[in-house]
Parts: sequence; C-alpha cells; structure tokens
Amino acid sequence: MYDDLNRLLSFCSVRHALLAEEVMQRLGIPGALVPTPRKLGIHCGQCMLFQAEKQEQILTLLQEKNIRWSKLFIRNISADTYELYIENDD
Repeated sequence: MYDDLNRLLSFCSVRHALLAEEVMQRLGIPGALVPTPRKLGIHCGQCMLFQAEKQEQILTLLQEKNIRWSKLFIRNISADTYELYIENDD
C-alpha cells in the first residue's frame, strides 16, 4: 500500500498531523496520513507518507504554516524499514 510514498514524517501532535494533511490536500500535494508504525516508537499516533520529490516543498510549507514535525524517515518499502533522515530540533 502507498508504494510510491517513500518518505515518512512524524509530528509533534495529532493536531499538527491533521493540519499538515489539510494544507497538503488543499494544494493538491499527494500524501497519506497513516498510523505511526509501532517499530518507530514515536508517541504521536499519526504520520504523513509522501514522495521524496516533494520533500523540500512540504518541509518549506510546514515551516511557513508553523506546523511542527519531529522526524523525517526514508521509507524502504520492499524491506519494510525506516531510516532516520532528519530530526527537527524546533
């Protein structure tokens, strides 16, 4: 499922995840709000999947809208693994 979405972004709260989804939908940016994979051990229950090509656009947009995120992972779909790529210190 979501085989073309190879980035996973975790948020500081479910509220911020929902705000991110709303903004992305309004702008037509493909993505999916999904439950946080248990193996990541992140407290917020929602994450956003999206395409790597949209990464800079999404991170810039979230910063402009003051939507707080915590970690960005590279998603290896075939191995079902996540590699920490960026940790947000904000």
